[in-house]
Amino acid sequence: AVPGTNIVVIRPASEAYDLDTYYASLSFSHRLTEFITHGASAVHSIQPGFNHGRDYTEATGIGYQVSWNLTQTTTVGANLGYSHGPEVQTQIPPASTNIIQIDDLELTDDIYDTYTFGVSSSYRLSQQTTVTLRYNHYRRESNDADRSYFNNRVSIGLRYQF
Repeated sequence: AVPGTNIVVIRPASEAYDLDTYYASLSFSHRLTEFITHGASAVHSIQPGFNHGRDYTEATGIGYQVSWNLTQTTTVGANLGYSHGPEVQTQIPPASTNIIQIDDLELTDDIYDTYTFGVSSSYRLSQQTTVTLRYNHYRRESNDADRSYFNNRVSIGLRYQF
């Protein structure tokens, strides 16, 4: 069912097909000094599709992170990221019935760019326990203004190692 409506979208079984794409990932990390490490990554990924238009989505992205051990127990870090990709979206047409065949849906390409920025701080309470405070800003820009948005997230984590 489509959220907020009584419309049910029926999707017939897909025909078998070959996915003509690739997955690639490259990353490195480097210790600049005894206290500072940094790294970068690049990835072209394929993930299951979330919309009725396609069974998968592809994205290409890059990232950079840096970490600084202020003391033996305190670490601060920052990260930057960018990704680009298309995502097929469905446009539900006005219907005279509550059942719509997938072939009746209009498919549009949502071409998007995402930008991420984050900072974090970790404090080791004991040999096994670490607490982390993290802030992330996520911005998505799309060729469809209705699909552009931003998100700010603050999280606290507690890790215990056995």
